[in-house]
Amino acid sequence: MNSLQQLILLEHEAREFGFDWPNIGMILDQAISECDEIKDALAQDEPDHRIQEEIGDLLHTAVSMCICNVS
Repeated sequence: MNSLQQLILLEHEAREFGFDWPNIGMILDQAISECDEIKDALAQDEPDHRIQEEIGDLLHTAVSMCICNVS
């Protein structure tokens, strides 16, 4: 199983515990917020591990968007 497949599996498991986005618009808003956090971390010259954490948050949001029930 590759990393993306593992993230998708974890996302599905998180939904079983009630962590679910009500709609795709909220996920998109979160993705924009994560991009802003990455820009801030870069502007503040934060350590690489902090920037990677923010990028990880953005990737998590992107996976959430990929499996969101768009209806």
